Amino acid sequence: MAPGAFLLVLGLTAAVVGCSSDGDRAAGCATVRAAEDTGALTGTLDLADLGVTTAAEDRPGLSTVTVVSRRSIDDLLPLLRTRLDRAGYERLGEDDEGFEAEIYLARGADTYGLVRLREDQECDGRTNLQVAVSTKAADSNTPSPAST
Repeated sequence: MAPGAFLLVLGLTAAVVGCSSDGDRAAGCATVRAAEDTGALTGTLDLADLGVTTAAEDRPGLSTVTVVSRRSIDDLLPLLRTRLDRAGYERLGEDDEGFEAEIYLARGADTYGLVRLREDQECDGRTNLQVAVSTKAADSNTPSPAST
């Protein structure tokens, strides 16, 4: 992994953690509400049948999406691997601890990302899936939109 890539993935991890909401946890097993906008990432990475997209955000250089699934981490990982490959991402690494998992990814020299899966401790059988992808313009220090 390129030296800057590690720092970028570390930053993406913080961004994904920052996007999660503990408000729903406090309410117990809250009703899942679909987001009106599913974001740019869902145009390139097929997540529709994995669960309900509950949040998506696109800003210059960073796209994130959150999906709540009724599938287990063991069921989701092989599906995500296949879909990431199909979308042209290279899987740089993976960490699977059973109750949580991460896939670190890249596409080309300027796009890095993270897929994070967590079992919902409050809601049996529910897995929270978060994807964050950051893209930087190759010819400048200015980030560009992550959808390519």
